[in-house]
Amino acid sequence: MSCTLTEVSLFEHFCFREVFNLCIMLFDVAGRINLTDLASILNVDLTHIKNQIPSLLGLNAGISEVLGQLIDNTYKKRLAEEINVKLEELGQLSIGDLAHTYDLPPDFLKQVSHLTHEPNVS
Repeated sequence: MSCTLTEVSLFEHFCFREVFNLCIMLFDVAGRINLTDLASILNVDLTHIKNQIPSLLGLNAGISEVLGQLIDNTYKKRLAEEINVKLEELGQLSIGDLAHTYDLPPDFLKQVSHLTHEPNVS
């Protein structure tokens, strides 16, 4: 495998492809990962992770960067489903409350809530 070394630590060498593969593996589990946590898991400086994000996003259109987190489309779909269930239970929802609950920005949640095609999310 050919790759560019992004950082050397005492414990491991890794390349962009390994970061990409780890992200995909973690997304299969959660669909969302904080960049700080990813840097800690890989035992590298956060700067190196942030430098790889544009390449990662370019390779996979299903991944978004939101407030220092990588979020994939499966997480967005699950979130939209959860919002829809809450909406059915309560009749209407506040984007502010959702932002607090999910620790995500209101604009992102508005975008996700449109996946539910429900008009009562304000």
